[in-house]
Amino acid sequence: MAILDSFNQVATDGLNQSLVAAGKVYDQGVIKAIAIGIVMALFAGGIGYHIAQSVREPLTRILSTLEGLTDGDMTQRIDIRYNNEFSRVSGHINSLADNLHNILVKLNDASDDLTSTANSNQETSSGAQKQLNSQREQTANVATAMTEMAHSVQEVAQSAQNSLGMVQQVETASESGRQIMSTNISTINQLESRLNESVEAVSELQKMSGHIGSI
Repeated sequence: MAILDSFNQVATDGLNQSLVAAGKVYDQGVIKAIAIGIVMALFAGGIGYHIAQSVREPLTRILSTLEGLTDGDMTQRIDIRYNNEFSRVSGHINSLADNLHNILVKLNDASDDLTSTANSNQETSSGAQKQLNSQREQTANVATAMTEMAHSVQEVAQSAQNSLGMVQQVETASESGRQIMSTNISTINQLESRLNESVEAVSELQKMSGHIGSI
């Protein structure tokens, strides 16, 4: 009986020791599990933060550059720091911005050329308009001069016509005068002849009177 009691006591003591040891192991396992969980949580948090930063930072730079490009600043470019998908996207965006910038520069140059050409055409058109106005004024002056010349020619023609009429009248009057002179000359000649006849008759009468007186 004493042996059994002793054996039971030993077994009970061993069981108790085993339970205590198991409790300690369990407690240590729980503590280790908690510690490992905390470490893993911190590690996962660090990895998540790193991933978030590695995504957020390039996205922030890409969005900032895109906003600058949208506002019209075509000099904005994305600073490529890593070799990943975001760097490829950034490279394509930079290439697109370079192409757009070159196109805008060419368009600006073309616009300047068009503006210069338009100004030159405007100056040429203004000069041509001035020349046209000058030619129009000269044409108007020439037309006025021709009109005045036509009036002058008409006046000269009218004067010539009047002069011709006067000359014709003078010629008619001269012809009439010549005829009158001829008639007067004929009449004078007739009167002279009759006067001579009268003188001769008077002489004969005087002679006859003389003869009569001498008788």
